[in-house]
Amino acid sequence: MLIWLEAMPGYSFFPMGTVLPQTVEQMALLESAGGTTYLVEPDEKSRSAIGPNPLSLETRIPAAEAGRSQGHAIAQDVGSFWGKSKGSR
Repeated sequence: MLIWLEAMPGYSFFPMGTVLPQTVEQMALLESAGGTTYLVEPDEKSRSAIGPNPLSLETRIPAAEAGRSQGHAIAQDVGSFWGKSKGSR
């Protein structure tokens, strides 16, 4: 079981899109071996709050608040995934 956090997809140093190809490959490899995966990446509100420069001091607080909000929004789904995976061991 793996919960994969893709924190900075789609930025200039990740030119391939929202999720790195290596992430997709690694998740597929784990799943083909019988594992389960759950991908967490910034939602649209978080990406907007982060802005074009993820290291900008001006967007640090709004980005953190958006990420926290997203975390609260997905907490139940992640908890359900975690519980299902723990029960399958």
